[in-house]
Amino acid sequence: MDAKVLEKLLKAQQEHFEKMLVRLLKPSEMNDTELYSKLVAMIGEFSFDLTSGMTFESWLGRHRSYFEEEGKTLPESSKVRLLLSKLGPEEYAQIERKMLPTKLSEMKFDELCNELVRV
Repeated sequence: MDAKVLEKLLKAQQEHFEKMLVRLLKPSEMNDTELYSKLVAMIGEFSFDLTSGMTFESWLGRHRSYFEEEGKTLPESSKVRLLLSKLGPEEYAQIERKMLPTKLSEMKFDELCNELVRV
């Protein structure tokens, strides 16, 4: 084998190896399912309690960054599903009755938040 051909081959192999190494060392991004599960564990349930000042607005103020920062890569429908899963049973029933005939799962995240603030 010609020295120049061998040199080209080794250089190409080295470049390929470096690209693979960069990919392997790069922190892996979570897939949507892993991220959703992580957020479910991190976000507490919302239960309305006016005497202690626990309104949806205060709850959302405390947890908004989970939806906007950590969950920014989640699809809109997953954010809505996550939010709905964090409503207490009474809170869920109340917003569901208010929004009939609209299905809560078909709403946009911001739209749902605005409605929950008004409840």
